[in-house]
Amino acid sequence: MTVPVPAPVDQVEILAGAMTDRALWDDIYAALTELTADPAEAARQLANHGWCDLFVGLVRVVEECRSVMDKIPEWGKRVVKKSIADSSLQPKRPQITGAVVDVVVDKVWAAFKSVLVAKVPLLSLITHEETLRSLRFLALFSCPAPERHREVREHAVKPLGDDAVGILTERTRKRLAQLFQEWE
Repeated sequence: MTVPVPAPVDQVEILAGAMTDRALWDDIYAALTELTADPAEAARQLANHGWCDLFVGLVRVVEECRSVMDKIPEWGKRVVKKSIADSSLQPKRPQITGAVVDVVVDKVWAAFKSVLVAKVPLLSLITHEETLRSLRFLALFSCPAPERHREVREHAVKPLGDDAVGILTERTRKRLAQLFQEWE
């Protein structure tokens, strides 16, 4: 069973909702109170590109994880193929040639990966392009000046291209604006 992936606008709304949860921010402010002499100033400083940096960081985590996930299948398939080829029983299976092993392992690996992604939410999250797009939108729209913020341009604006137009609902924009104004 595959985990349903929300529509792009809904996914941005879901992530924005999680990031604007009042309990989360109460916890953060409580920690700032313990960690800094001036928690209000720390909050203002975070409003100066701190939140967009946070979202860019999440984008980079997903990008790195996807890069690793892209490499795992080839490595995994090599291990499985080697296990078959090196089996003590392989000499008794003359019809199981390298080409046969390639086809069987490729097909089984694809099925294995789809089940793994469907049953492990983190892998599902990492492998869906919409997750990455949503984080990029949050980085972009939480940034007070993307034109001056190299990381936001590099990891959010440039990869989004024309997709940035109209993807966030007015409700999401207002929620993000309210959150970041509260922290100024």
